[in-house]
Amino acid sequence: MSEEPAELRRFALPADERGRPREALVIRSVYAEPVAYLNLCPHLDVPLDAGSPDFAPRRGHLICRTHGARFRTLDGQCVWGPCQGESLQRLELERTEGGRWLLFEGARLRID
Repeated sequence: MSEEPAELRRFALPADERGRPREALVIRSVYAEPVAYLNLCPHLDVPLDAGSPDFAPRRGHLICRTHGARFRTLDGQCVWGPCQGESLQRLELERTEGGRWLLFEGARLRID
């Protein structure tokens, strides 16, 4: 499989119930509609990117920086690693005439 041209952008989300910051990862590909996921590994409950500024999709996957689990960018499914069979939490995106929006727990964030 060749390298997929994709852009990853981060958006701050409201803090969780314990006050921890949360973040959305929005992935735009030239081949598919944008998708958004909570930046949180379902296996260890830690950010996928481990705070790395150079975190980006690789060959159609997001790779957890903590333990190497691979998640398909298309659907968030873990295809390799200790959380195989689990998925990233997908976040809702909405397109209107005014742009594209990320919807999360009552918040509406413009992403373009």
